[in-house]
Amino acid sequence: MRRLIWFVVVIGLFIAVDSAARSYASNMIEGRLAGVLDTDEQPQVSIGGFPFLASAVDGELEIISISAERPGWGSGPIELSDVTLTLQQVKFSPGEVLRNELRKVDVGSARGTARIGTGALSAALQRFAPPGSDAAVPESGELPIEDNRLQIGPLTLPLPTPLRGMNFERAELIDGSVELEFSLSQTTFLVG
Repeated sequence: MRRLIWFVVVIGLFIAVDSAARSYASNMIEGRLAGVLDTDEQPQVSIGGFPFLASAVDGELEIISISAERPGWGSGPIELSDVTLTLQQVKFSPGEVLRNELRKVDVGSARGTARIGTGALSAALQRFAPPGSDAAVPESGELPIEDNRLQIGPLTLPLPTPLRGMNFERAELIDGSVELEFSLSQTTFLVG
């Protein structure tokens, strides 16, 4: 019986230490990512996978989820909001992390979503539309995207691409805003 109690205590301590280490790493990543991703606000970070410590010691995390409501991505009337980004196969040097000298993070792939409000989209249409044209935001439905440019009727609007390798794949009008889906191919974030 005592062995069982000790076993439960040891497992509980391991889970507590693993959770504390994950929380510490998330906070550290949040601070570094604000500069790397060039956001106006500090993004929220969640690290997936268990056990975290074993993955961190190997220098490879299965998944990191990042979200920011108002990252400030975009210029002029087209600005992305409600950005979520899921990084997969994240690799780094554990030694650099321990010395607080992390320079780069390699990402195998990433997927994300973002939003453009209808008001911002209407302003962009007015800005880019030739004088006298009747460009308007449709009520609903999918919008074509090609080469990171959003097609609305006869107009083509450039989408902001703050991350190298960012590729918009889908756009749909839902509940008064444009919901965008994007991907990132294998990339490296320079963080130090």
